[in-house]
Amino acid sequence: MENKYLKLPDLEILNELFELSSESPSGLCWKNPSKYSKMKPGDVAGRKTHEGYWRVKINYVAYSVHRIIYYITTGAEPGDKMIDHIEQRSDNFKIRLATNAQNQANKKKIEGCSSKYKGVSYYAKYNKFKAGIMVKGNTIHLGYFVDEVEAAKAYNAAAEQFFGEYALLNKVEV
Repeated sequence: MENKYLKLPDLEILNELFELSSESPSGLCWKNPSKYSKMKPGDVAGRKTHEGYWRVKINYVAYSVHRIIYYITTGAEPGDKMIDHIEQRSDNFKIRLATNAQNQANKKKIEGCSSKYKGVSYYAKYNKFKAGIMVKGNTIHLGYFVDEVEAAKAYNAAAEQFFGEYALLNKVEV
């Protein structure tokens, strides 16, 4: 299988170009921008995409900022692994290596669904809420519930069982 991620420049080059900054919205500031760039040392490195990810160009090639930050902070090139944002893209420093399945487990619920909870939908035929979870490409039916919160709790229990620390749980009253 071919690596879908570009190999990052050497760590030494990244450390010459950038400095980590919790004050920067991307998490990176330019340390030594190219002499052909309009950027100055201290400027925010990168631009936010319409998907909410930060990208930065190095020699006309765009790289994901979170992959660069992972490499700089750990010293390990992520290679073909995904980088999972623990808090859904809101913080480029709260990241970890993940498989595709782990990254999918940590995604928000799909907008426009019939329930405010992930893994829950309203099933009009039975006038109940249906809970389900996708594991390794298969949907596991968790049951029908009169109460939407109980269905969300069933999803949470299954998500913890199957996805552990990568599970994005519904916020429900206990």
